[in-house]
Amino acid sequence: MFTELDDEDIVAQAVLFFLAGFDTASTLLCFTCYMIATHPEVHQKLQDEVDNTLEENEGKFTYETVNNMRYLDMVVSGMY
Repeated sequence: MFTELDDEDIVAQAVLFFLAGFDTASTLLCFTCYMIATHPEVHQKLQDEVDNTLEENEGKFTYETVNNMRYLDMVVSGMY
């Protein structure tokens, strides 16, 4: 059976999606920051990648440049 959604149901779903996304993103950022702080070799390698990326792209970050940073992806994914 299908039921119609009223405005209150739509707002409730939107708030739920926002809060669920916020919680997972903040947990990921906290874990990543802790991992970088406790592993100086990972921090240095990541800093080198960021510096090289900035140098190659004239100091500009775009979606494509960040998306091409493989070590950053590995760090955020926990596969360093």
